[in-house]
Amino acid sequence: MVIYIVSMGNCMACLDDDQLVVVNYPAGKDVKHGPGCFSFCCASLYVQQKITLKDTEYVIVTHLDIGDNPENPRDIIEVISGPCLYELDDPYATVSQVKQKPNLTRTQYLKIINKKTGEKKVVSGPLVYVPGPYDEFARIQDVVVLNNDEYIYITHEDTGTIEIVEGPTKFIPGAHDVFTSKKKKIALEHDEYVRIVDKNSGVIRVERGPSTVILQQYEQTIGNKQKAFEVNEHFGVYIKNTQTGNYDLITMGEKNQPFMYFPEPIHEIVERREKIRLKHTEVMVLVDREGRYSIMKGDGDNRTFFVPPYCNILEQTWSTDLAKSKSKVQRVRRFDTRPQFMDFEFIIRTKDNVEIYLDLNFFWRIIDVEKMILKTEDPPEDICHHAQSQILSDISRTDMKEFMESFNEIIQTSISKDDTFYTERGVELIRVEITGRRCKDDETERNFQEIIKEKTNRIKNLEQREGENEVKVAELKGKIEAEKLQGEVVKVQKGYMREEARTDGESDADKITNFLNNLPECLTNEEKLKIYYDSKNTERLKLITINLAKTNTPLYITPKELDMRIMNVNGMEKNGGTVVPVDTGSRRR
Repeated sequence: MVIYIVSMGNCMACLDDDQLVVVNYPAGKDVKHGPGCFSFCCASLYVQQKITLKDTEYVIVTHLDIGDNPENPRDIIEVISGPCLYELDDPYATVSQVKQKPNLTRTQYLKIINKKTGEKKVVSGPLVYVPGPYDEFARIQDVVVLNNDEYIYITHEDTGTIEIVEGPTKFIPGAHDVFTSKKKKIALEHDEYVRIVDKNSGVIRVERGPSTVILQQYEQTIGNKQKAFEVNEHFGVYIKNTQTGNYDLITMGEKNQPFMYFPEPIHEIVERREKIRLKHTEVMVLVDREGRYSIMKGDGDNRTFFVPPYCNILEQTWSTDLAKSKSKVQRVRRFDTRPQFMDFEFIIRTKDNVEIYLDLNFFWRIIDVEKMILKTEDPPEDICHHAQSQILSDISRTDMKEFMESFNEIIQTSISKDDTFYTERGVELIRVEITGRRCKDDETERNFQEIIKEKTNRIKNLEQREGENEVKVAELKGKIEAEKLQGEVVKVQKGYMREEARTDGESDADKITNFLNNLPECLTNEEKLKIYYDSKNTERLKLITINLAKTNTPLYITPKELDMRIMNVNGMEKNGGTVVPVDTGSRRR
């Protein structure tokens, strides 16, 4: 606090211990420090606080040095560094505001330039820097930390040279160094490469992996890193020589071993080219630079191939719309020689001026590709329009009624005319079928449908009657065949019965013959037969008796029914003996 006392024209100022005052007398300036009081007269005062500086602070004091040349004084600059209490002694000095000393950490640096001498220097931490009287500096900067995959360009402005600093490192630039932003190294794997051009000379080089590439300051990459191309039995590489302009195809060649292809600096890869494989029924055509054709067939030795340099595949544009007017097209490169179908629709006009939409289906095939490509660009269009011309010519001489009755014959006759049009184009028209027809006029179409309906009903009735007659005829034929078969069965059965009777007769005859031959020779044949029949009756009676004995049923037999005789055929005389029957009488059992 400054206290001013005025008495009898004199002034007095009282100062604290942290104050000073600059007194400006007419003859010059003076500095008074507190604490204390002093008097002054005819002067102005400028009171200031003494400056207390911490250890991180400083001020710049500029002294005015008149020297031997008062008209051209010079400045003397002084730096007051804390910690201290600065008291101004020079009333002509100028004191700056309190400034902070640059405090640098371990990862920071500061660029300084001496304004008086122009000298540059760099200081790095850790330290608290006390600037010199003429030092000028910008903000504190961080040390450049480079990782394994990073690098920077350093330009030494004092020499003009350029240097590359790559990581891993911590970089502190020199006083005259200017560096770029961080750049990434190009890491290439074993199947990768990158093309690099020298901007000064225009020379291109290729760096292959595995490696790490650092570009020089005058180099830049052409595109990004790329994968090398695998050349094998399925793929090749089509390249262009940028020096000569020639094209070449890289394949396995004589080595017949797959490998990874890295392009040379003068080679530009046009495309990765796949080997073409044709099916057994496919054909392709290659055109060379002179326009000559090469026919590649799927059933030949050249069914697998690469398209050679300066050649391209012949491609045709085929119409696929119903009118074959190219409103819809298909790009065809592989020509299939198998039979194929296509639909076609157009309008015909009969002799009586009736317009009809006709839908046809063509069944056709390619038989000679070379003829086809020489004669036509669109085989479906040519086939359909030529057939249309033939049909229109015949239909124009036919009225509606005749067309309805025999439209199929008319169409087939028109198509089957002896015509070299198709063979000249290397195609074959196998068959044409009508898939639909309708009148252009709605009223005519309704009448047309009625006529078709009546004709269909008539055909249906005829077919139904014919079917019924065929059923009846089939039934009669079936009965006749059944009777014939039945007669055959009866004939066979009777034959079996006759054969069985004959066999049984022969067997019985043999039994009777044996029986009769074993009887005495003195008996006549009539007597022998009588004895045979009696023995048979006895056997039958015995069988009946045995069967009755097994039951409780009584049986009554009359004497007449029980005809028993006993004779001794063994005791008869051989010559002139007679048989004496013994009457047993009748018995009841």
